[in-house]
Amino acid sequence: MDTLNGFFELLCLGAVPDDDSDSESHASRSVATSSSSTSMSASSTQMLVEEPEGPPPMFLEPQEVARSCKDFSCCTMFLLAILVFCAVVILGSWKPERHDFVRLTDGRGTQCGVYDEIGKDYWYLCGADMENDTFLPTCVHDCSNAHKHDHCANQWELLEVTTYSARVVGPLCWPVNATFAAHLRFVLQTRHYKSIDMFLSVYFAWPPLAVAALLSVAFSHMWTRILRDHAHCLAWIGMYLLVTLPLMNLAYCWLRYGAVDRLYAIGALLVAACFGCLACRNEPHLDRATYCLHAACHCVTDMPLLEIGPAIVTTLKICILLAAIWFIRFTPTTLHFEIRTGTLQFLHYGDTARQVGDVSVAVLYCLFWLWCWNVINSFWELSCVALTVLWYVHKGKHDEPPGLLAGLKCMAVLLRFHGGSIAFAAVCIGLVRPFRFVLGTLTAVTRMPQNPFSWMEMSCCPCLVSLYKLFDRFSANAFVDLVLHGTALRKAMEAAAVTMETCQTTANSLNGTTFVFQVICLCLTWWFGFMISWIAVTQIPEYNDPIHFGYVPYVWYWCVVSGFIASICSYSHVMVFDIGSDTILYLQTLREMNEELADRELRRLSGGVAGVATNIYEMFRSIAGSALGCAYPV
Repeated sequence: MDTLNGFFELLCLGAVPDDDSDSESHASRSVATSSSSTSMSASSTQMLVEEPEGPPPMFLEPQEVARSCKDFSCCTMFLLAILVFCAVVILGSWKPERHDFVRLTDGRGTQCGVYDEIGKDYWYLCGADMENDTFLPTCVHDCSNAHKHDHCANQWELLEVTTYSARVVGPLCWPVNATFAAHLRFVLQTRHYKSIDMFLSVYFAWPPLAVAALLSVAFSHMWTRILRDHAHCLAWIGMYLLVTLPLMNLAYCWLRYGAVDRLYAIGALLVAACFGCLACRNEPHLDRATYCLHAACHCVTDMPLLEIGPAIVTTLKICILLAAIWFIRFTPTTLHFEIRTGTLQFLHYGDTARQVGDVSVAVLYCLFWLWCWNVINSFWELSCVALTVLWYVHKGKHDEPPGLLAGLKCMAVLLRFHGGSIAFAAVCIGLVRPFRFVLGTLTAVTRMPQNPFSWMEMSCCPCLVSLYKLFDRFSANAFVDLVLHGTALRKAMEAAAVTMETCQTTANSLNGTTFVFQVICLCLTWWFGFMISWIAVTQIPEYNDPIHFGYVPYVWYWCVVSGFIASICSYSHVMVFDIGSDTILYLQTLREMNEELADRELRRLSGGVAGVATNIYEMFRSIAGSALGCAYPV
């Protein structure tokens, strides 16, 4: 342990700035250290042998690094955008007519609440000709007297309705009487107003959706604990399946049809051989990647902020979305969602300049809220990185995770000194991320140094690889350098790009492994959400009886929506161990001057890897124990 601590100090003497004035020069030293890690490895090892009893060094904890405000201009621009938005809302509150985002139109096609329908904000489906069962969409002032509208017929007695009172359901006036409400639901279905009918289902039958969302969060916590104890085992099981799947398919075809096409057999054997060779060649990188994933999951379960943070972030994002929908009524744009047709529309009136201005305001409005959305994302990702670094450093020093107050102090320090970097990252990292993901997926195989056929693929699409290298620096890995050194975001991105080039193969293995585990978790949560809603809709009379308000007529669409809601709630949780594993790999790369000690420390932080089970029963029992928070030795 003393030797390990001596190595930590040797490495970290140039890894943490002593004061703020040296932060930028330190970043360049860190880049130089990363780029020349191979040449320094031998000399550092020799120094360790000569002085094994060195003083214990570590990276500094994020709140201990000397910092100053960085990227202040970006913070000023973000605050200025908020002030402009507030001014627009205040001015828009004085206008007589407002265009709500969720709107309906009357029988003439006029939007409720505007033009000659000013003040008539609610939509009501009244009977114009009860004998022919004809219903007329009408805009009304309030729901209490909706049935007394001039266009509505006074013939509700044909349905034997004893009360005509209605209540507000979003932009709708919906009858209180269950029989009349059920008849109107039938009319909506026959008129193909599926969007309105689905909106009513969400309004009245939301409990299954809430249960699916809560259970998806619980399952995400269980999945993190399973990966904490069994990621290495599960990763290699998946690799074995990739190798044996073509062979099993070949054997199935031979057993079923008695013969197999020669070309098909050769192709299956080649695919199995390629997967086998890649698995053998990348074995150390895959092992190292799973160790990082083990350590990241340990970090998540040790840090309360990383466990409750995703739920808070998801709630904030929902609030951002609802605020964007509500505040659009105060802006000079007619962008709205026509719930009858389920489409986004503009009210095209006036000259060309008016229409161009309408669309331009809508675009700027969406960009502003997208910036706010990405600011929350960037702050949470930066917090995940900082908490992972805090856990990494504190556990290396004291062999125990840090407390809750230390984590809160760390996040407060980052918000105080790097608010501008967060606003800057929301633009240059958040907006570029979709393009970077697509290009990275298309060129992942080509960029693998261990791929013997990469030169063939490189000859086909070199422009895509060059374009990805241009976007690759806009990565969240820059947050690690920012947390460690307190530098500006642009210099942190440059340093991170150089550092990650030294461990590209391991990074590819780690990204592939975490991506597969994320997809598995999201698919399982989608399936759970689907099954919960399907059981509720098919077994509970409130949801399958047409006479009830909560009747769900479109069971398939409802269950699919429930599954997607569950996956969305789970997404923030599965991203935490992805960010944590990337952060730990980055930190390990900075400490690769002595590969043996770095791997030994990584194994210690990851808690080791669960032993090989003696049988399938023991393996599943151990996985079940991890999911329930217990420890079953294997």
